[in-house]
Amino acid sequence: MKNNINTITWIFFVLFSFLTFGQTEELEYFRGDEFQYFDRIQDLKAPLGRNGELEDFSFTWGNNSFTVAIHNRAVLHEAQINAQRDRWYRRQLDLIKKHLEKKYNRSYTSYDEAKNDVFLRTERDHIYRNSRAPRSKYYRLINDGEKKVTYNIGNLKAFEIRRAEIQSGNIHNSGIPFMYINGTSLADITSVSVLNNYTATHTDYLKFLISEKHVNTTIVRKIEALPGDVNFETYVLNLKNDYYNGFNDWDRLNLMQFFLNYEHIKKYLSPPYILPTQFASFYGIDKATPTNIEDYARRNRGGGQHLLANKCRIYVPGPQPTYMDIPTCLEAQRNYIDKLLNSTNSLDALAEKAIQGLGTRNVNFLNARPDLKQQVIDYFKANNFSRFSHNGINWLLNRFQDTNTLPLDANLLKSATTPLFQDATNPDRALQFSFNQQAITEGITNFGNVLAELLKDNVNVAFEGSVIRAFFEANEFNINASVTNAYLGNTFKFVSNDGSFLRIDFEDLVLRDEFITIRNHISSVRLDRFIEFKELIANDCSALVDIDCDQIVHWQNLAQHQAPQSVVEKIKSLPSGTFNDFYIQELENANGTMVNMDYFGVNIVTLPINLSTGQRFTPDELLDYMRRDFNNFVSGSTFAPYCQIQSICAQETNLWNSNNPLGAMIYIDIPGDDGVVICTEYQNDYWYFQTMNAPYAGNHPVSGTRQFGYERLANGTYNFFVRGVDRIDSNIIENIAYFFTGGNPLIGADNLWRSFQDKLQRFVDNNSGRAVGTSPIRNRPDWNKVKSVLKGEKPISDLGCN
Repeated sequence: MKNNINTITWIFFVLFSFLTFGQTEELEYFRGDEFQYFDRIQDLKAPLGRNGELEDFSFTWGNNSFTVAIHNRAVLHEAQINAQRDRWYRRQLDLIKKHLEKKYNRSYTSYDEAKNDVFLRTERDHIYRNSRAPRSKYYRLINDGEKKVTYNIGNLKAFEIRRAEIQSGNIHNSGIPFMYINGTSLADITSVSVLNNYTATHTDYLKFLISEKHVNTTIVRKIEALPGDVNFETYVLNLKNDYYNGFNDWDRLNLMQFFLNYEHIKKYLSPPYILPTQFASFYGIDKATPTNIEDYARRNRGGGQHLLANKCRIYVPGPQPTYMDIPTCLEAQRNYIDKLLNSTNSLDALAEKAIQGLGTRNVNFLNARPDLKQQVIDYFKANNFSRFSHNGINWLLNRFQDTNTLPLDANLLKSATTPLFQDATNPDRALQFSFNQQAITEGITNFGNVLAELLKDNVNVAFEGSVIRAFFEANEFNINASVTNAYLGNTFKFVSNDGSFLRIDFEDLVLRDEFITIRNHISSVRLDRFIEFKELIANDCSALVDIDCDQIVHWQNLAQHQAPQSVVEKIKSLPSGTFNDFYIQELENANGTMVNMDYFGVNIVTLPINLSTGQRFTPDELLDYMRRDFNNFVSGSTFAPYCQIQSICAQETNLWNSNNPLGAMIYIDIPGDDGVVICTEYQNDYWYFQTMNAPYAGNHPVSGTRQFGYERLANGTYNFFVRGVDRIDSNIIENIAYFFTGGNPLIGADNLWRSFQDKLQRFVDNNSGRAVGTSPIRNRPDWNKVKSVLKGEKPISDLGCN
């Protein structure tokens, strides 16, 4: 009956294990240590095998290792009370040996050899894994010790400076009042003897710190060398065997089967490992633990003691035993410390000390920016840690964090020699100047490098621009107040150098290239005038147009025109192209900055006869006729409904030829650069075309709006016209250069609309009407005036409407 109960229990356990683990093929499904699932399972007793033989151990290296280990334990307990126990015990030892031989593909002479091999193999894995924590610990100790060493070197270096001041008689006007030792300003130490006491205390502490750093360094080197260290492996193996041999025979066998099943799964878990109560006594089987690794490394680190750890004293026995100094040892220690204080690193340590005097906020600011901190350190060293340099950095950092400006003394910014500007060999250079003596005295050496690093990310362009403005204006670049500091900050940058001069370069490389282009045509162009010029046209796209101010109103409606919502929705619904989509090219979004305002008209005194009716056209009829047959009224370009996407061809054709073409798209075959327009307003006496980007055409050459219509004059005649406001879709600087060399980027458009005038006049005259051509109106920049402004001969206010 008891055996039946055991059998039922075992079947239930196997089923439970299968449901718990059998459907889980990836170890990632586990959460924590899976032994905790079995804490409530008590001793299980296994049934006898065939022919009355006890079942043997089984081993697995898969997900159900835990289940197998607990089952093996039940088998072992059954064997302990069985008459076949001795024979079964020996069989399990041999089974373990054969299992390991198969796993590692090798043979063993004995069970003990197999045991030691698997012990060593698993502990090697533990060495790699468990050495991370102590290694990280000692790296932290080394880094912390290094910081303390640096801090104390800085203190000792500061003591030297203060000692020299006192000995020279400068007792009450210290140049380093910003340096503090344990809360005491060095300026408050006025006695050499007091200073000597500080020096002795800090020297002893420095010896201790360097000695500790040496010990920690040798320990971490030992830890890093432990993987593969035969001596350490032997040490760990001995510990593991001592632990193993501390159990009786049956517990050792239980430990071994548990160990073999458990070791595989352990690599996927994290310590500390949670063991079920059945195996809690085996918790200490791992010996390459972080604690043992650290202990071994400390005891076997090698490297001896550091020179500074030596007390440099010997015990002298006798009636009156005493200690005597060892002169050679003391001298060696003094030489070591003197060399340390005279090294470049000691200046870094002193600079670190100076940084601490900047206050908590600025210290934190610099610590968060290591590259900037290094530039400040170099700056302090270059200026001999002067009070000027310290106050200057404090002023700079505080202003940067609190405001958008940095007021500077113009006398310090004026170049000692003729400033250098952009030239053929230095195209990036906007300004370079050398330091005058006053500036050097007051700490300007390397200041440009600090600015370059502080301002490199454009996090406060207004602040950067205010500094750039100050340097420009001190060197006769008179930047107009209309040019914002933010613009200057985005356009220029400070660049690092050897610290003996300060240089500002172009950050906006497009502007740099534009300036080079202008300089190629106007050698005497001034950078400050050019900057104002660029700012002006950026803020007002019509600023260069030479027109009477009261005439601008005729083009304002066109400039301000927006497509109605119905047209916007239509564009959104159009099919997308592979490389381009449909969208309107707004006037203000054009790449160029030059605006064109033009008017091409024909005055019709007598309307022509409509040959299809034999009657004279009304004005509305003539305009509608022209729209539907527009290609007969222009030459050089052709206008046709948009059919580049076949699925919308009929739609666009029908819409354009209807009585209301609002929303119709027209493809214009322009020599060299085709374009598309869309009708965005329609009345009987006019219609509007807006330029647009479209598939298979790309960008229209200009961005803007053009009106086609007529207007009745007071004398009863009609002006049929084309009026446009558009913006060249290319860079203004290219256009300026084009004009200076005799070109005209608008000549194609001018010829097209002149042909409109000629053909319309001819059509009217040929059909029993009478028309008179009018002179085109073209409002464009006066390039000679632009040239004078750029050279500084005329104020920029001369540009624009007048």
